[in-house]
Amino acid sequence: MKRLWLLPVALLAACGGQPSGAVRFMGGPRIRSADPDNRAAESYCLTCGTKAYIGISKCPNGKCQQKLTWSETYPCGFCGATGDCRACRVLDQAGSACFNCKGTGVITYEGRTPQCPQCKGTGKCGICAGSGKCDLCKGNKKLTKTEVEELVKKLDKKGGEEAKP
Repeated sequence: MKRLWLLPVALLAACGGQPSGAVRFMGGPRIRSADPDNRAAESYCLTCGTKAYIGISKCPNGKCQQKLTWSETYPCGFCGATGDCRACRVLDQAGSACFNCKGTGVITYEGRTPQCPQCKGTGKCGICAGSGKCDLCKGNKKLTKTEVEELVKKLDKKGGEEAKP
């Protein structure tokens, strides 16, 4: 009889305080500055998987009846929550130098030295501008709820179906 209180406490601990609305990041980081930015996110009910707009309090799936709570910050899904520029890491760019010209700002071929088209002559990474930080989270390793909402809206504009509040 003394242990009956454990069940409600365990249930509250299992679900209390945990966000029931989740975010899935899609697309990859740009590697070249000329690459299109195809990063987006979708938000959904963690219980049933139904797409749900961030901020709504009830799952749009009429059968689920889940009350949705949303976190105020999310780990950046594009740098792996490291805060580092993914292009610099993938291309092994020492000191955030441009991978194309190796930091010189020019490309030498056939006796000519035109300006590097990747970094526009700066010699720095075209994605992070030499900072070495993720261009989306700015090195903070996390995104705010507002920043994630913008990524969700971006997917919605591309044709993703989101449940609106």
